[in-house]
Amino acid sequence: MKLFKSKNINITPLLILIIIDIFGLHKLWNERIDRRLLHHIQSSNFNFHFKPKIFILKNVLSKQEIDKVVSIKLPNNKKSNTVSPLLSWFSGGLYSKRSSIYYSDFDIKTQQYLDSIALKIKPLLEKKCGEKLNFGLTHFRAVFLRYEGKYSFFPWHYDTEPYNCYRTLILIKKKGNISKFLYKNENKKTIKLDFKLGEGIFFKGTQTYHAVEKNKDSNSVRWMLGFQYYSGNKIINSPKSLCSELSNANMFKIIKLFLPRIILLNVIILFSNKKLSTISINRKSFTIINTLIIASSFILPKFLLKNGTGRVSTLKSTIIFLIGSQIIYFDIFKPLGHLSYLLLTEMLLPKKIVEKTIINGGS
Repeated sequence: MKLFKSKNINITPLLILIIIDIFGLHKLWNERIDRRLLHHIQSSNFNFHFKPKIFILKNVLSKQEIDKVVSIKLPNNKKSNTVSPLLSWFSGGLYSKRSSIYYSDFDIKTQQYLDSIALKIKPLLEKKCGEKLNFGLTHFRAVFLRYEGKYSFFPWHYDTEPYNCYRTLILIKKKGNISKFLYKNENKKTIKLDFKLGEGIFFKGTQTYHAVEKNKDSNSVRWMLGFQYYSGNKIINSPKSLCSELSNANMFKIIKLFLPRIILLNVIILFSNKKLSTISINRKSFTIINTLIIASSFILPKFLLKNGTGRVSTLKSTIIFLIGSQIIYFDIFKPLGHLSYLLLTEMLLPKKIVEKTIINGGS
């Protein structure tokens, strides 16, 4: 292949994209788009600086309350979480053959009923966390997370929401061998929870690394009723994120959002390749230097307490970013440089620069 025969790489397109990032010329919801995508991918990575905050809930809802909740008529529209296990793994989201239902999907009467349940259990939750709580203001305010069928799961992740938010998850329906809820405790040990009906958890998802293990029973049904609360007078600077904006979206909305941006970047790459001066660098040296930078991001963030985001890289997040970059570069080597540039700045720049969206839930 010509790509491998050449000893040099034209890095002009890469330098153009770096300039675009430095000056913030290409944004999604007021954040540089390449960093927003990287942060979303890295939300599945463990953060050694976080301390989990989670409480076990017993007998939160009675059988009568559960029966009434389950009898609510739910829409059966297909969303992105129903497409495939591979897509959910790739995007770091829930997979199920049945879509999840969010607060904005319910009619006003149902919203009011769910609010009444959230209000009823609020004193118990306030006693658990020692803080005054208010209802959430996003479509996570009340949710039905429906895990159904073989391979249903939610990979390891932190929630992308403001740090003063809490969530409850209560088991309201089960059939067959349902998956366990997993989280990492303060000793970095994986804890597995198997709920009974009416039981659940109350936790800060932004601080607690958690997952739902992959199911092996094609007949399994696992419904969780979730509520979002926040402490203090208001949700602190609640920015948009891929989770907040797209968890309730169908594939058409996702394609409509990203396709014009992908086309724009393709045009920029093509123009800089054909019309701008070529800046060449030795392919071998380029590959070695950038591979070393990426490799350091697997360890270095653990020890940088004053700089950077504190997020370590993983093989999964690295591969996902490099594969995703192919729709822009159509090149094996330049994505290495792009990723290493992002990771180097994410590790070394002051927290006030690189954490300004992450700390409040932005992805």
